[in-house]
Amino acid sequence: MSLDASGMSDADGAPAASKEAPSTKAGKRSGDGGFGGKEVTISLVIGLILGVVLFVVLPAFLANAIVGEYDAHTFAWNIVDGIVRVAIFVFYIWLIGHMKDVRDMFGYHGAEHKTIHCFEHGLPLTAENARSFPRLHVRCGTAFLIMVMIIAIIVYTLTPLNALISAWGVPDGAPKLALVIVVRILLMPLIAGLSYEITVKWAGSHPDNPLVKVILWPGMQMQYLTTNEPDDGQIECAIAAMRLVLEREEREEREKARLMRPDTRQTVQRSLVLEAVRASNDHPTAIDVFETVRGKHPSISRATVYRNLNVLADAGRIQRISVPDAADRFDWRLDAHGHGICACCGKVIDVELNDGISIPSLVRGDAPMAVDSFTVVFSGICDECRGQESNSL
Repeated sequence: MSLDASGMSDADGAPAASKEAPSTKAGKRSGDGGFGGKEVTISLVIGLILGVVLFVVLPAFLANAIVGEYDAHTFAWNIVDGIVRVAIFVFYIWLIGHMKDVRDMFGYHGAEHKTIHCFEHGLPLTAENARSFPRLHVRCGTAFLIMVMIIAIIVYTLTPLNALISAWGVPDGAPKLALVIVVRILLMPLIAGLSYEITVKWAGSHPDNPLVKVILWPGMQMQYLTTNEPDDGQIECAIAAMRLVLEREEREEREKARLMRPDTRQTVQRSLVLEAVRASNDHPTAIDVFETVRGKHPSISRATVYRNLNVLADAGRIQRISVPDAADRFDWRLDAHGHGICACCGKVIDVELNDGISIPSLVRGDAPMAVDSFTVVFSGICDECRGQESNSL
């Protein structure tokens, strides 16, 4: 989901425009201050050229000027090239962040993240609930862009370009630099694909993994530049956009399910969600459950999985484990037991409660209140991590 301040103003003006010229196609209106198809195409081409010049050509030129010929100092050349590229990107974001419109856009960006957090934690989509969450998010496009630049350094360094230079006898100077730039452009789809798998697929599905936090730390810090604390109006806008997305996904699922029996569709989906929770060796997050269910039901949406997890938790068929500063976990065990969260690896483990712990006395009724259920969450270090610490000493 993405929000754009200019997109909202277009939506606000749409009804008036349709009354004035109902037969005019969107994108081809004139005189209303909007962009037509020609302007959009020109803007995209200019943006693409500017991006290649700023983030491919300029870093390569500066690396060549600082280090020398590519094949003479390949490793150092790629490191300098990567550092220059990241520096240009950070400076560019910092610079445009001083523009009022961009500051507003970054506020909507922060509102989007808070809304996604609120949704993923299973809370009602309200401004009050969303405001309590951080404006950073592990699956942000900013983290993806930083990962692209890091992966680019690795891919460029491992690419056997020197062999190609030797085989073709490419002379020093402009011809060799031009070859390096062309190869970099050709490798961009590969780099983007690898970065997507790491940032969105793997890291997005394991946000509590310590390795994920280390790998995505640069991108998370970069979000302090690309997001701002939103006001209530921006949060309300993000919530409205989120609801539209959820409604669209529900409509699409209803359309896909037309051939299924209406009275069994919801049961099938809920059964798959419950089965995924029960089959997990760990206490899965909503994202983990979604990835598992999608393997058996490719057309299911993230919203449907989250909604069914909430229904199952509210009905008492699974437990929701609230993890501080992390995504909620889910547990299929309904008997009296607690949970331990490893402060080292983030793993959630079951903790069996016995008579040595006073908490079960609450359930037996030895307290001035009627307790129907309880959840206990401990924090510490699991046996596996303690073993690793002992071995390292």
